[in-house]
Amino acid sequence: MVLGPADLALEEGSNTIVYAWGSAEAGNLALATQVISGMDGAPGGVAAGGGSTAASILPLWAVGLMGVAALGLAGGVLRLNTSRS
Repeated sequence: MVLGPADLALEEGSNTIVYAWGSAEAGNLALATQVISGMDGAPGGVAAGGGSTAASILPLWAVGLMGVAALGLAGGVLRLNTSRS
């Protein structure tokens, strides 16, 4: 065995990261641990950013203007089709 065994205190709700470094040839292998606690619950929310223009709502006048334009376009197409017959 090159390194270890190592005694680690693993606690519930924490993330333990073990780093190994050094050289087996030089005989200076070593371990370091990092413990991140507070991971025992579900997240309260997910940051989704802010200020997205895709999520903004069009003003009522813009929706009405698009409706009038769509009706005008449909009327023009209908009139063109009837005049060709």
